[in-house]
Amino acid sequence: MASVLGKRAISVILSGLDCDGSLGATQIKLHGGITIAQLPATMQHPSMPESAIETGQTRFILTPQDIAGEITKLTSVKVGLN
Repeated sequence: MASVLGKRAISVILSGLDCDGSLGATQIKLHGGITIAQLPATMQHPSMPESAIETGQTRFILTPQDIAGEITKLTSVKVGLN
């Protein structure tokens, strides 16, 4: 996704285990995209988002309720709806 969509890519890392999210977040940022991580305090299994956050590659760290709104804002700007 990162290499194909480049700066149009938006990834979201939610509750989960392991560090897969950090690998993806690094690639997304390398190609100019944006990664949103779920706020670790709002989940039962925070290791995947925590790993991504620790890389410094996430632009936003949000609650689940705020993630959808941020994606709406980002996509509105990206397609020129704002």
